[in-house]
Amino acid sequence: MGSTYRPLTKDEALHLNRWQLFDRARQEQDRWARRRRRVADDGQAELNFRALCYDLLGVDDTAADFDTALADTRRRATVAYLNSRVDGSPPRPPRRVQLRRAAGFRLPPGVKVVSRPGRYGNPFNAGPRAHDVWLFDMHLARRRARPYYNDLWPYPSDQEIRADLAGWDLACWCPLTDEPGAHCHADVLLRLANHSYWPNVWPDAWPPGWTGQRPAPDSR
Repeated sequence: MGSTYRPLTKDEALHLNRWQLFDRARQEQDRWARRRRRVADDGQAELNFRALCYDLLGVDDTAADFDTALADTRRRATVAYLNSRVDGSPPRPPRRVQLRRAAGFRLPPGVKVVSRPGRYGNPFNAGPRAHDVWLFDMHLARRRARPYYNDLWPYPSDQEIRADLAGWDLACWCPLTDEPGAHCHADVLLRLANHSYWPNVWPDAWPPGWTGQRPAPDSR
């Protein structure tokens, strides 16, 4: 991160679900391990974050090794527990968020950005947008049977997508719509990452309105 990085606070953690908090805890532990290799650190910020995990995730605070205890807690967690909100509010499925350049806009907690040029951006950018989303969806489907497709357009594997994005809201620049189907490549990622956990919201097949056919040339 950089000099502006600061650890997650408890107030921020209360806006997450436990999928997101476990993921953030793993990232924090990786960060502290790298930091210990670079500089001498009193570790107080790390201790504060561990206390947050003991409190909000139920990690065993008597275990000798925190990393192992965190991994064991995550492995035993049920899907219902992972989907539950830390603040106790009703669980909700992950959703797409639209990025904006408006003054004062800030991403809400629990969001990962999947726009270009990031790791999860859509590699297809020939336009129009509906066609690029269709190409992206077809690429992910075809590479499962023909791995050489990924040599042409390298992209994280299905396993990496599920591990990194399950439970998270995803943000891209595409406009939001109430129409069914995929209107942004983030919709494709949401379905792939979450259909096992929210099958009524993100089914294994697209609902009516998304036929999987090449969009008309003037589709926007």
